[in-house]
Amino acid sequence: MRFQTDLSNMRDLGHTTEGETLGIETHVLIDSDEPQERIMDLMDEAENACMAHHALRDPIPWQSRLISNGQEVAKRSG
Repeated sequence: MRFQTDLSNMRDLGHTTEGETLGIETHVLIDSDEPQERIMDLMDEAENACMAHHALRDPIPWQSRLISNGQEVAKRSG
């Protein structure tokens, strides 16, 4: 996964900080005498087993909680 954030310097300048995912890449490197069809089946299996790919294809629920000094002060979900 490739990420980007401006957290480290933007907050010091008084700006809102943001982060984002730029993309996901899966690399499957195979040296084999197996038939191309079987190798393509392995690629399908690798993509289907990738949790990041799955999360993007089928959005999942998320939740953030903020606990300060032992008390929950914020709870967000989507």
